[in-house]
Amino acid sequence: MEPDLTPAQARQLFNDLRQEIADLRNAQLQAQVPAIAPYRPWTRQEKIMESFISNPLQVHNQLNPQKPVLVYEGTNFPAWEAALDQTIRHVLVRKLPFTDQPANFDTLTVDESSTVVCLMRNTVVDSLGDILDSAKLTAPKAVFKLLKTKCSRSDRRQKIELLNELVTLINNPAPATNATTSVWAKLKLELLQLKVTWDEALGILLQSYYKPPIGVDPMTFEFTISQQLNEKEAHPLMMS
Repeated sequence: MEPDLTPAQARQLFNDLRQEIADLRNAQLQAQVPAIAPYRPWTRQEKIMESFISNPLQVHNQLNPQKPVLVYEGTNFPAWEAALDQTIRHVLVRKLPFTDQPANFDTLTVDESSTVVCLMRNTVVDSLGDILDSAKLTAPKAVFKLLKTKCSRSDRRQKIELLNELVTLINNPAPATNATTSVWAKLKLELLQLKVTWDEALGILLQSYYKPPIGVDPMTFEFTISQQLNEKEAHPLMMS
């Protein structure tokens, strides 16, 4: 048998047990209370970005009082792109241009990317919005490139009108006169000034006169045809 504890040893044992219980209780309390991160004020860029993500269109319109909305013909694409670039540079606190290099869109975070896509989608006319919806694009770079491909040539509408005039002139059964010869010369000069290539002219004529199937949106069909023409390579004629 172990010898009986002396009064001093008994008191020491009691104190040790009491301290051990206190330590266990403190450990439980600390485990229950979550750690509180130290307060850190938001930076200017964080405040700007939070405001942009919360309401991108409001921030965009404040920075661009003209509120350019991209039209289907693309005649105001430069102004629309400049406004978009202004907004993105503001929220990123960036001095250098952004949209001039499409790869810059890849540097955006997930929240920033979805917000920029939302902004582009809400600053185009409904017909362009329908094209974006049908394309089912979610990446800002892809959306921007699609819009640029479709609309960046501000002289597109003029080219369409000139080629339509050319078709009308070709189909005119009346005998040639000095007036019609002058119209031919005028059309030729204007098409040369616009540097219309044969491939581009063929694409515009096809889009204008090749009718979409029943139930297919004409504008979406037009853009689809344009994309297919751009993707197909020209093959030389095979002579037998």
